[in-house]
Amino acid sequence: MTEETEEGYWRTTFRIMPQLVMAAINEKKPLLQQWNNLDEFEKANLRRWMVDLAFAIGVSLLAATLNNLADDDEEDWALQFSAYMANRTMLEVKAFWNPVEAVELLKSPAAGINQLESLTSIVKLTDPDPIERGMYKGMTHAEKMLIKRSFLRHFYEVQFPKDKNSWMEGKAKDGVFYKFFRDKKDK
Repeated sequence: MTEETEEGYWRTTFRIMPQLVMAAINEKKPLLQQWNNLDEFEKANLRRWMVDLAFAIGVSLLAATLNNLADDDEEDWALQFSAYMANRTMLEVKAFWNPVEAVELLKSPAAGINQLESLTSIVKLTDPDPIERGMYKGMTHAEKMLIKRSFLRHFYEVQFPKDKNSWMEGKAKDGVFYKFFRDKKDK
């Protein structure tokens, strides 16, 4: 036991921030003066929150920049893969900032649910028509399922970072920071 007051930094932030803003507006108290009146644990928690925010903005900036560059050079595998990885990182960071992501996590709380969902599409396995787009273009649904269920899936899919990134970027586009940094040509 530390004998010190402990509180989660998100809880501190949502408790203190409205107080700081209202005091600055109503009482005309400068933020620095209010900061000096906070307990040390409150200052530490607000610093943690600000670092998280800065990291989220930084990752969003990186993802948007890499996606802008990847749009200009669709044949550069390393650039497409970098954009994909930046989007994956941004989605991980964004889960703490976006309540919509929390709902998405609750929809599929376990990897087993995804396996069950894919088994329900067994009817498609008998479809002889080839897949018409994406990284599995030209394959049958049965061939696609065999690849996706094997350990070789990642070796196959890593050849197509642009396709994987298209899906990932679709999930990332609703982020406020991402939208701010992404080129205006998307609009």
